[in-house]
Amino acid sequence: AVGELPEKSKQQEIYQELTRLKAAVGELPEKSKQQEIYQELTQLKAAVGMVWTRVLLPRSL
Repeated sequence: AVGELPEKSKQQEIYQELTRLKAAVGELPEKSKQQEIYQELTQLKAAVGMVWTRVLLPRSL
């Protein structure tokens, strides 16, 4: 999804995702926090990877 966004909205989208993650972490029971954070960071890493391979890398070639 991030890879399909216009250049200007990418940073805003990532900021919104991190804001939601921060809010979600505050609401989770202690035992599930680490697992939830890991899952969210894995998804974010995948999204950032798509931005890199689809947008940033082709521009540098």
